[in-house]
Amino acid sequence: MTDYGQGAEPLEPGDHETPEPDETVAEASVSDFSSGEGMVAFAGIILIGVWLIFEVITRQYSMTTLAIVLGAAAAIIPRMNPESVAKIMTVPAVMKALGYALALVGIIEVITDIRIGIYDTPMAVLGALIAYGAYGLAFMGARQIET
Repeated sequence: MTDYGQGAEPLEPGDHETPEPDETVAEASVSDFSSGEGMVAFAGIILIGVWLIFEVITRQYSMTTLAIVLGAAAAIIPRMNPESVAKIMTVPAVMKALGYALALVGIIEVITDIRIGIYDTPMAVLGALIAYGAYGLAFMGARQIET
């Protein structure tokens, strides 16, 4: 039971102590998609979605396996333990490399799609345009990351 009686003064708005946030939680929560790392991760999520919808389900537009693997890595790495990723490189450096790699794969995809003539159905065009947007988003995110 709290004693608000004799001698106890009411707390002012700034008088109570708040616990400091844990630094590992702050580092691990890079899920805001406005940062460069978040943009690369979101591009990876979009590419996984394009693969699932347009290749696995509807079989209208296909992507290279490298794009799928890089997209999955871009989506998973920011959610991993930063110490385990830091054994290889820092998380921003890995995400920057993944973003530029996805952009390069995107350029190759555009050239291949134009050469093969994949744009024969509206679903294929829609899948291609969404994938191209994701590649561009990965490039813009990689440019924003400071290493």
